[in-house]
Amino acid sequence: MSAVQAPGNEALYAHPLALFLAQRPGTADEAAHIMHRDLTRRQSVEAYAVLAWVEPQRGDVIAALDASEKARAWGSPTPTMDYVHGRVLDAIKRPDEAIEMFASALGNMLFLEPHARRRVKSSGV
Repeated sequence: MSAVQAPGNEALYAHPLALFLAQRPGTADEAAHIMHRDLTRRQSVEAYAVLAWVEPQRGDVIAALDASEKARAWGSPTPTMDYVHGRVLDAIKRPDEAIEMFASALGNMLFLEPHARRRVKSSGV
């Protein structure tokens, strides 16, 4: 049984599970389903931030931009949120804004969440 088929069991681990699935081949859609279900249960800045990370893995940068903007609208974006927003802006060909977000995020590298730190180390940005 996949995680998508067990929605009642994921409330406490939806975010790390979605992040894990988004990085594995062929499971990004499951990650998105989990996050959409999580957002149905409760809207939160963290859930939108995770969805913004997940959506590009499925190739939907427009949905990622929407999720990222919703996360950032709650105020006080974290370095990880800046990094994810930068990745989305870069994907939709807004490089000047992306560079600004990357500079903000990388200036606070110690505060990047592990999944973002791994991506920076493996890709350079």
